[in-house]
Amino acid sequence: MTDDHRLGSPKQSGVAIATLEMSVQRMVRRISEASIGKGEAQLRLEAQARNKLHYAIHTKKILRMSAPLCKSSEPAKQPAARPSRV
Repeated sequence: MTDDHRLGSPKQSGVAIATLEMSVQRMVRRISEASIGKGEAQLRLEAQARNKLHYAIHTKKILRMSAPLCKSSEPAKQPAARPSRV
């Protein structure tokens, strides 16, 4: 059996062997860069962590600003009822 039969022929999969090999090489490079804290994958992970931190900071600010509203002793005013049209 040849290598083409183990991996499927390029005609069957629609992907040339060279394209598959290049994709695997890129994947291995990105995984190895991420494992040492460098590369594109690491930058994405850092950006996600920053976004989570910003979300937490803004959520705390909103809660802090809305606290006086929650402690108000006045009941909320209901909008005036509209007269019904008959």
